[in-house]
Amino acid sequence: AGLSADHMLQLSTVITAPDTRSPLAKPLLQCLVPAENVTKQLILAFSGALCSDSLSPAVKRDIMQWMVAVHHLFGSSCNLVLLCRSLLKLLDTSLSGDAVTLLLLLASEGTATSFTRSAVSKAMQRKPSDELLYLTYVLERCRFPGSHKNIKDEKMDAVGSLWEVHVHQLQQELFGKVKHRYNSKDLGLQCGSINTDSSQLLEALERHPLDLMKVLLNPEILKAMVSEGKHRQLAYFQGQLRITLNDVFMSPENVEGKKFLTSLATMVSILQENPPAVDKWLMNCVATWDGDHYWEQILALVSNFSLTSPDHFFSCIWEPLMQLFFFQSLEKQVSIFRCLTELCRFWCLVEVPRSQGCRGFVFDRTYGEGTVKALTHLVSELNRVGMALVEFHPDRLVEIMVPIFELYYMRLDMFRKSGVALMGLPEWQFIMLPVLSRNSLLIDGLSRTCLSLLEFMEDARECFEQPWLKAMTNE
Repeated sequence: AGLSADHMLQLSTVITAPDTRSPLAKPLLQCLVPAENVTKQLILAFSGALCSDSLSPAVKRDIMQWMVAVHHLFGSSCNLVLLCRSLLKLLDTSLSGDAVTLLLLLASEGTATSFTRSAVSKAMQRKPSDELLYLTYVLERCRFPGSHKNIKDEKMDAVGSLWEVHVHQLQQELFGKVKHRYNSKDLGLQCGSINTDSSQLLEALERHPLDLMKVLLNPEILKAMVSEGKHRQLAYFQGQLRITLNDVFMSPENVEGKKFLTSLATMVSILQENPPAVDKWLMNCVATWDGDHYWEQILALVSNFSLTSPDHFFSCIWEPLMQLFFFQSLEKQVSIFRCLTELCRFWCLVEVPRSQGCRGFVFDRTYGEGTVKALTHLVSELNRVGMALVEFHPDRLVEIMVPIFELYYMRLDMFRKSGVALMGLPEWQFIMLPVLSRNSLLIDGLSRTCLSLLEFMEDARECFEQPWLKAMTNE
């Protein structure tokens, strides 16, 4: 899978446009993974576009966060050596710390080029640091044959040392001067051994759960816990996570609470699964949610709700959300619709394959029968929600129809990626309203939607009975 050459060129043009803002660039960056057959020259050109001087610092940070996610999700299979060059050009004074952390993860024989060393040298001249100095040392070592294993260990030591600095500062705040200083192994940063039995760590979690939970929201820590079979520690982590979530939700909204929930949502997006404790918490909190308290953060967690218990989802998440939906502004109604569309995509691409044993997971889960049926039901319910939006706001069709079109032409993409076929034609109103409006944007969206449905029928013809498929195509 991945973006074709044409799509990469189109998206790089959009991102580097003068009027591009961070909210627009961020969702695009999340899908900028090139297909395997994309040429080296195009990737280099694309990397250059992402390094445009016109990009704002916020968009640059989105680029770095996207590259971290790509590294966690795809390893080295997506030309990260070449894409790493775009990050090197972002090594300015405000971003050097984050950039060095990622570069240490990506450093390898393939990245130890003269281009890389030159970029790091320039960054050192702008703002010298121990991290950049160590990165220079690692890149120099990469050139020597047979040094791969030692360099890998040293890279993880260096990444761990960055976390150690933060944890030592946190210890100072929590306990004053302490005899025992946590090292990277204590927090699992080398993914080797994780000591969650430490009395001080457990005491700190109980006294200051929000601060330390943010430190422990690290996908690599959780993966290491699972690989080492530390089930008791995972259970304790989830118990503390549930307590922290309850405390955050029951308190007035504040900056610290937002940061914690944002960190949790970032971890979830990398792992592509909510911890079960988060799903259980959502089932309780959404029923009493006012729709204002941590709005964006809670919707981000809902969009990754597990498919292990569809009945619980529809009774504890869907119904309260729909009750909330009817009393919100159009902007929030559209946000709920997009959140559920993302949930549909997540179920199709991740949860259905997991339920069929085709995809792994971090936390223990048991899937029942009827996962595909639940997915189909969710899509049909979203059609009804779309109809309700049209009836509530007939004079604001552009804002409504664009996310509805996205739901329909998402089906072709999902089928090609997962093989799950979700059939259904647009409601008649969705076809007639854009035509009658004479709005060029809506008519273009409708045309694209119909073409994608025709492509879907062509690709998925073997999944349906021929007489029924022919009737649908004619319609």
